[in-house]
Amino acid sequence: MKTRYGLTLLAFATTLAIIGLTGCTQSAGMNAEMKQQETDMKTELTAWGNDLTTWNSENERLRSELQAKTPKPGSDLEKELMDHAAKLTEHERNLGEFESTLNAHRSEVQEEATKPEQDRVMAHAGLWAKHMTVKASQASLAMTHKDLLDKHAELMSKVAVTQ
Repeated sequence: MKTRYGLTLLAFATTLAIIGLTGCTQSAGMNAEMKQQETDMKTELTAWGNDLTTWNSENERLRSELQAKTPKPGSDLEKELMDHAAKLTEHERNLGEFESTLNAHRSEVQEEATKPEQDRVMAHAGLWAKHMTVKASQASLAMTHKDLLDKHAELMSKVAVTQ
């Protein structure tokens, strides 16, 4: 299911990038759509940075709660908790990779903003395409994070019943 969702997001990002490329070739200067895209990129980059802060904080809480639970050794619940901890570790690693990607993209957006308008027009389509890819990654991570939170709540209620 996650692969299908990821492919859908990739197709969406590619479509938007093509639309962006088409829009960029229609005018020699920055058109209103391109200016709006620049604004959207800055706004979304800030929001995604906030998401990362929230997710990392929530992951610390989840990890702490997991470490505090000691189910019966060899039980199905112990296996579920171990699987959940492994998924949390993978998610934390993916968040770290996303943070690096996000920081690099943020730098590119800031760099583009300092260029003369003609140079910005020439570079905009590629930057917008990359932004759509980062956006797809963020959406996938958001969905994974929500799934982890839901599974964690389910597991913690199971642990509460067995203790």
